[in-house]
Amino acid sequence: MLIQIALAAVLGASAHADNFGDCVRNNAGARVCAGQRVVTTSNQLATVRNVFNNGTIIVLRDGYSSTDQYSVDNLSPEVRCYAQPEGSICKQSVVITSSNQTGKALYAFANGKIQVLRDGYSSPDVYSASNVSPEVQSYGELYAQARVITSSNQTGTALKVFANGKTQVQRDGYSSPDVYSASNLAAEVSNYGEIYKNAKVITSSNQTGTALEVFSNGKVKVQRDGYSSPDVYSASNLSAQSRGPRNPGQGPGQGPGRHPRGPGRYPRDGRQEDTIIRKGDRVITSSNQVGTVLLTFSNDKSQVQRDGYSSPDFYTTSSLGKGMQWFEGFAPGQKVITTSNQTGTIREVFSNGRALVQRDGYSSPDVYSLSSLSN
Repeated sequence: MLIQIALAAVLGASAHADNFGDCVRNNAGARVCAGQRVVTTSNQLATVRNVFNNGTIIVLRDGYSSTDQYSVDNLSPEVRCYAQPEGSICKQSVVITSSNQTGKALYAFANGKIQVLRDGYSSPDVYSASNVSPEVQSYGELYAQARVITSSNQTGTALKVFANGKTQVQRDGYSSPDVYSASNLAAEVSNYGEIYKNAKVITSSNQTGTALEVFSNGKVKVQRDGYSSPDVYSASNLSAQSRGPRNPGQGPGQGPGRHPRGPGRYPRDGRQEDTIIRKGDRVITSSNQVGTVLLTFSNDKSQVQRDGYSSPDFYTTSSLGKGMQWFEGFAPGQKVITTSNQTGTIREVFSNGRALVQRDGYSSPDVYSLSSLSN
């Protein structure tokens, strides 16, 4: 007690200059008060024990058993938040350091010093606010839990997003997260052009699959048919399944000819058939092979299961003839005669002027041009 009285006599009575109790201001204008948490110029944290009106402060530094004396100008007080242009750093803020280590701000001080407990560390460290960035709700298109893709085509989930654009990402198939700059990430979107999530697609090498994820940079994660793991493609190398492009030169009404139910009339309701090739249509190839369309794509490709073959092949859609209920006066089920006087029955007729004919007395059908048939 005698020592404290003597010290008070030397240093002067406690100051009340701001009418806020035992406080004095440092040369930066920040008030340092008794009982307050402060940081020293050597980045040591302490608690203020006594304040004297000549600017002398008695503090107890963390981890020390005895007090020390500092000038108020060598101390900075705790603040609720430290404001900076990219975002305020507050006590308990989640932050990232300039070396990409994440953690939690334990204290913020008026001089911009931040005490941070980094993830995976047992003791905190002090950083300048310029070397720390706070977590934010979003940065551009990136936000926590967004699905993302990296510049090296690795997909993952954004765990945390920070005001400086750094993003902590848990990559698929990895046990620990990594930090990326926002410029090296793209977020998942509902579609990129014609490519939508879950759309059937075809690659530039004619491999079909399903678009699992689509990203804003035009990258698409595709599960190819027959493969166990997905791959990433640029949207420019993919085409989506479509209703089916119209075959050039084979539009509705071309060569309606004669039909038993009236020229140019659809058998049932008077409409004209179109020649748009769609999934499920019967078609004929330019080499006179018939089959069924499994898929059509926007790049004028169609996947066709040819009759008698175990696996499908790809054809340019515009090179295919579509199976019709009638064409040029011919229809399935009609009896016909060939130019070589062989009789038979039309099994299928196609929009490119071909017909699949079962000749009488033969076990398998053959393809004929309609111009070589009479009915």
